[in-house]
Amino acid sequence: MSTSESTKSLLGQVQRAARRVERAGRGPAEQRVGIDKVVFGVAGLIAVAFIVWGFASPDSLGTVADAALAGVLQNFGWLFVIAATVFTIFVLVVAGAGSARSPWARTARSRSTRPPPGSR
Repeated sequence: MSTSESTKSLLGQVQRAARRVERAGRGPAEQRVGIDKVVFGVAGLIAVAFIVWGFASPDSLGTVADAALAGVLQNFGWLFVIAATVFTIFVLVVAGAGSARSPWARTARSRSTRPPPGSR
């Protein structure tokens, strides 16, 4: 198979795939769009139940919440430490690595060293 034939073949495959994606994006005509009322209703019911529980018996809710927090921290505290460390390293890399090479950093530095307009 020559290069032009393989290119045409590849182009045809890409076009067919694009048509399939376009058709899949449209979906069936009877497909629901918008809020799923069942999911929204269940989530709302759970939220209202917690609010009612908090008003009806704040001590009981506090006890259960404290126990849940202690369990999560005891079993998944390591995950928080790792996530916080990764985030901190990411922020430091983003803040420090691009400052010398970034065109925005150079523009910001040049603006900060110029006197304000009308001060001369």
